[in-house]
Amino acid sequence: MIRKKCRQILIFCFILCFSISSSVFAKESQEEVGKEASSATTEAVTTTTEKKHTTTTEKKNPTTTEKKHTTTTEKKHTTTEKKHTTKKKTKKKKKKDSKKKEAEKKKKEKEKKKKEAEKKKKEKEKKKKEKEKKKKEEEKKKKEKEKKKKERNIKAPEDTVRKQSREAIKEIQKKEKEKEQIQADINVLKKADQIHKSLEKLYTDLEFISKKQKIPMEVLLTGVKNEGTIGANYDINQELAKVAGIQKGYLDTYLKDYTFGDQNGMSLISAVEDQVIQLKPYFDHILKETGQSKEKQEEQRKELEKKLADKEKEIVKLEKTRYRVFCPTNLLEVSNLSENEIKSMLKGTQLEELSSAFYQCEKKYKVNCVVIMGIAAHESAWGTSRRAREDNNLTGYGVTSDSAKGINTKTKQENLLMTAKLLKERYLLPDEAYYHKAPSVIGVNYNYCVDDDWAASVTNNGYKLMEKLK
Repeated sequence: MIRKKCRQILIFCFILCFSISSSVFAKESQEEVGKEASSATTEAVTTTTEKKHTTTTEKKNPTTTEKKHTTTTEKKHTTTEKKHTTKKKTKKKKKKDSKKKEAEKKKKEKEKKKKEAEKKKKEKEKKKKEKEKKKKEEEKKKKEKEKKKKERNIKAPEDTVRKQSREAIKEIQKKEKEKEQIQADINVLKKADQIHKSLEKLYTDLEFISKKQKIPMEVLLTGVKNEGTIGANYDINQELAKVAGIQKGYLDTYLKDYTFGDQNGMSLISAVEDQVIQLKPYFDHILKETGQSKEKQEEQRKELEKKLADKEKEIVKLEKTRYRVFCPTNLLEVSNLSENEIKSMLKGTQLEELSSAFYQCEKKYKVNCVVIMGIAAHESAWGTSRRAREDNNLTGYGVTSDSAKGINTKTKQENLLMTAKLLKERYLLPDEAYYHKAPSVIGVNYNYCVDDDWAASVTNNGYKLMEKLK
């Protein structure tokens, strides 16, 4: 009985000790789990569960415990893998969504730009239409203006005056004489060259005859008067005749009166002095004279030919300008007046001292200077008006009324040149601002002056000036 009780006590003590040790072990396990929770919560929980499960089931069925542990671990691994897969899918989805948003953003920006471009295009078209509208209005105004101009009654003479210039004719005659003199000098040089060549040939031929007949060349070129001569050498006279054909005059006389060459043995010493002529000294002198500095003569000839060509050009130019012209219907046809002629035309007026300026107007701008003189005469009363004296405005440019100041310059010369320039650039060329039908005095009147009698007055002044031309 006592043994039985002791055994029960021992068993109880054993069970108590085991339960205490189990609780202590569980507490320590919990503390370790708490320490490792920050890095591996899932594994700590798994380990604790496995330990508890092992402690509880070790005695009962070790094989079953291991199987359960393996299954739990596999499940957890599967869960972890699923989580990782889910995270990857989520990340990909976010990335895809982000790209989609960017694409939509770009598409919106593109559409925005397209709308802006369309807006600009519409604005451009609007401006274009406004411009066209404005252009049409301007054309309409221009037509109305032209219509008003057509209503004006501007009349003026249109006859062209052409006069031969004595000055130009004298100059042409002078140039012609200079040309003739140059041509004569060239001919002298050419003739000298021909003579030289003919004498060289004569000497070559005579040398051959001299050797053949065994007679010195001096004898061959010695002539005896035809009276009393027995015979004559035909060959020598033939050769001399060739030279005489080039150098006429001197040789012709002697060839008529003298016979040259072999005189059938007649002694020259026995001949009377005035019946004998020797050509060799004369030919030697001519040959030497024509043969001196051939290169120099050639240069001289070329220089003279160049001068001759220049003179011919000058004469052609003068021929074109020998007529002095005033054409009221074409102010771009120049007058060809010289400065001296302009001065003679303006003699006795206040405009005479401006002859050089009128000449420059035509030379520089190719506007007929007679019309410039005619305008100045009309607008400034031949240089006596107040505007001419005080404002240097001879041509009335910019004077739209008696009270208008006008477009003035520092000098009278500048005023004339400015007028010629403006006439050329604005009034006399087609498609320019103030061009009207033709480059005529009447055409200029339409925009230059409001007075319809202006063109007639200017034209008549031009006629008066041309009458003074001698």
